[in-house]
Amino acid sequence: CICDWFVTFCRIMYSVTKGNAVFIVLFFLVCTGPGSSDFSRTNPQSGDFVACLSGENASMFCEVFTAGMVPQVIIWKMQLPGHSSFMQINYDTEGFELGGKIIYDPEYNFEINLKTNFTVIGASSMLDGAVIVCGYIDATTFSELARFIFRIYEPPCLHDIGLIKAVEDTTQTMDLSCSCAYTCKPFPTPDESLLQRNGITFTDAAYNSSHVRLDPIKRSHSGNYTLTTSNHRLDDAEVKIGSSIGKFSLNVLYGPDIQEFSNIISARIDTVVVLLCGSELIGNPVPTVVWRDNHDILVQNNEKFTMNDSQSEISLSIKQVDVGDTGQWKCYLSNEIAQRIVEINLFVFDPPSMPLDLSSCECNVTDSTEQIELSWKPPQKQGVPSHMYYDIDIYLYELGMQYLRTQRVISNVTGVVVHELEPARTYTFKLFAVSVYLSESGEGILAEMRGKPSETLTMSTVPGDILLSCDGLEAESGYVAVTWSVISDGGLSLTGLTVQYTVYGSTHNFVDTYNSAKDPLVTRFEAHGSFITGESYTFRIFAKNAHVSSDPVQCGVVAILEGIPVVPDPPVVYVNASERIAEMQLRTSATGTIHKPHSFAFEVKANSIDHEHNGSLIVYLYLRPNYSDGEVETVMQPLMSELPGGIYLFSARAINDFGSSGYSGNSNPVNVPDNPGNETVNGSCSRLSYHLILLLAVTFLSL
Repeated sequence: CICDWFVTFCRIMYSVTKGNAVFIVLFFLVCTGPGSSDFSRTNPQSGDFVACLSGENASMFCEVFTAGMVPQVIIWKMQLPGHSSFMQINYDTEGFELGGKIIYDPEYNFEINLKTNFTVIGASSMLDGAVIVCGYIDATTFSELARFIFRIYEPPCLHDIGLIKAVEDTTQTMDLSCSCAYTCKPFPTPDESLLQRNGITFTDAAYNSSHVRLDPIKRSHSGNYTLTTSNHRLDDAEVKIGSSIGKFSLNVLYGPDIQEFSNIISARIDTVVVLLCGSELIGNPVPTVVWRDNHDILVQNNEKFTMNDSQSEISLSIKQVDVGDTGQWKCYLSNEIAQRIVEINLFVFDPPSMPLDLSSCECNVTDSTEQIELSWKPPQKQGVPSHMYYDIDIYLYELGMQYLRTQRVISNVTGVVVHELEPARTYTFKLFAVSVYLSESGEGILAEMRGKPSETLTMSTVPGDILLSCDGLEAESGYVAVTWSVISDGGLSLTGLTVQYTVYGSTHNFVDTYNSAKDPLVTRFEAHGSFITGESYTFRIFAKNAHVSSDPVQCGVVAILEGIPVVPDPPVVYVNASERIAEMQLRTSATGTIHKPHSFAFEVKANSIDHEHNGSLIVYLYLRPNYSDGEVETVMQPLMSELPGGIYLFSARAINDFGSSGYSGNSNPVNVPDNPGNETVNGSCSRLSYHLILLLAVTFLSL
């Protein structure tokens, strides 16, 4: 503010004194130097890196605003890498270029905008890391306005590692470095990396621009790797400075690993046996294979033994095995990492001959469980090993020799009862003598082999009992419907099954037959006969086929009722006065001959005996009853909203498809309360009429 005031004062005095030097000198003394400064850092920013490729030019700019005279000296300084002092850059300094311009404000002659620039011409690596400062000297003091760090762009550089070996370990990690930190220092730091294995992007590892970490080390990591890294310019991220590729090969070592087969092999004497150690020879390096026999003797290729250790199969072939070859054989797989042993147990059999004279007898057992007793003679040759069992294979002959199960029998018997057979079925039996190798304890079987089967035996089980169940009777118009079901068909299903029923009445009996063979799925028939209306009948049914018949089953008693229902008993009515609900209890003991239960209904009539509505109001309510065992009873709760308040007598009649009975006697008197809604409406209307008359009277008097 003082300076601005003094400038105005100087303008006035200058015009008065015609340029008296006293005021000019005074102005310099008071307002020398910038009144205010704001360095304009266009690009790059002050304190930022200024970078270019080697041989390129790089420029820096600074700008200062002054409210007084131009500063005495504006200079650029540089501190070279490894030096502690700054050197001043002049206009004639080789390799650099200075420039600038002064812009006077058009409104105030003493407002100055000073712009200056500093350019490095053909930058070299010796300037990489230099510090460049822009400032001004006022009298003897240097004031810094901006500071830059000068860098030379350097692309990344990676080196090839070569072949690396590692051992597979799920608990260890491996760090690999392709960095060339001692030969080059890329600037700026690489910001883009890509790791590939065998030409395909590899994602099972953590990596950056120069390092790769495998955690853990897996056999699948083996392969040829390339790590590509790049960096980009600071002033334009789309422009790449350079790229570098580091290569290495990784060979992960691991011990033998195979897919094992069954370690128990059974064979007959004088046959060829192949012992499989594994399906594929896996390991890095490739393992060697050694076989040892059941006496721990090294096996060599000869006429009896042939070894195969190809990539697809590891096996030992033994020709013409005998009982002496029984025992444990071992396969050794080894490489520099580990050794693996596969043990294979070989059991060689001389099977027994077939059992003799397989025969049977039929046995019929209660509870629908059938069995057949078999007997035989032991084989003539016991075989090796001497311990022996018997196996009985059971087939269902009727279904094309369908295998059902095998029943095992201990060796010291020559007969057994085969249980859990179905009645009226045909079965085929085959008997085998089985040689077994037992464990040392004698409780477990290590291996077994069957001898030749006996002659087959085909037998049939006898039919079982037929068990029926009578599920219901229903009287219809002119007949009675009987529903039944089969609990047990005796093993012959429903084919050829007939059902007979006997009807016992008070005056006559008769017998009829229903042939269920026409449709085995039907379990309902209609009994037609000269039924007498009003009489009750007892039904019994039984079933039979060509072999057996069931015991008679009594279904129950059914009454043949008249066609038109009888008059029901007078209803008993209870009324809930607060909710205007009537509870009615209706009963009749004779519904007539009805086709369906829901064709029967009650018709209820309400007769008013109130002095206001005497005989003038009849309301009909149709109620469907619950029907069971020839007796109808229903309890309904119809809302009585259609009945005005008063005293009523209720009567009812029964209706079916043939007609209706007469009305029953009247019920007890029922007092139906008035509807509260009607009272409210009437009261409102009365009060409205009163107010209307009063209003007309006042109007008339006023006139």
